[in-house]
Amino acid sequence: MLRLIFFAPVVCWLLMARSAALRIRLGLLLFAIAAVQVAVTHGLVMAAEPITVLAGLAITVIVVLLCGWIFDEPGRSGRAMIGIALSLAWSLFTMLVVLVTAVASTLGLFGSGHPKDDVLLPLPSGLVVLKDDDSYCGGTAVTYCYREFWIGGSAMIPDADVFTHVLDHIRSRGWSLDYDENYQEWHGCRVTGWWLDRLHSCVEVYSPWTGASQTNRVLTRGTRSEPPARIVFDNHDRD
Repeated sequence: MLRLIFFAPVVCWLLMARSAALRIRLGLLLFAIAAVQVAVTHGLVMAAEPITVLAGLAITVIVVLLCGWIFDEPGRSGRAMIGIALSLAWSLFTMLVVLVTAVASTLGLFGSGHPKDDVLLPLPSGLVVLKDDDSYCGGTAVTYCYREFWIGGSAMIPDADVFTHVLDHIRSRGWSLDYDENYQEWHGCRVTGWWLDRLHSCVEVYSPWTGASQTNRVLTRGTRSEPPARIVFDNHDRD
């Protein structure tokens, strides 16, 4: 029900407009923008950058109302004056919301959320998910949300070859990976999203510990058994 507020500018314009032709044209345009805003809030379109898209559309609505006011030159009737007052109030309210949203996004107050399925899934044929854990978010100045996958092989891919296939798969998703010899891991970071939805993401890929001292293994990874490949993704809202 709250999403109906996106259609408020349509009402404001219909009250304010004097020209019948312009009332219909800009009314339909504002209605279309409101429909897109509703679709974004439902995740039907632009699901990856909803805050940025909604802020951009809100500013577009203000521009449309301003252009309509300039080119239509509303009259002085009671209906027109109410429409003008409501349009001004809506524009001021919208700018305030966009400003607060921008500040909150810059400060990381929206949080980052756990990495989604598409950071890794679907896997190539022959690889199977042994474990999928997204139970942890934490941090102080910056919040980190983690998602950990354990990957194993099948009859098509033996466990000894799993790690190589996993690295190839992650690189195919656009990740640039570097090797850290001390931790025996491959890792990489990147920034995704637009403006208010900008997100910093990192990945660490571990194979079973080999060669180096088992003391180092315990210090860096603990004592638990290790799968053929372990992948840890994390999202954080800012550096």
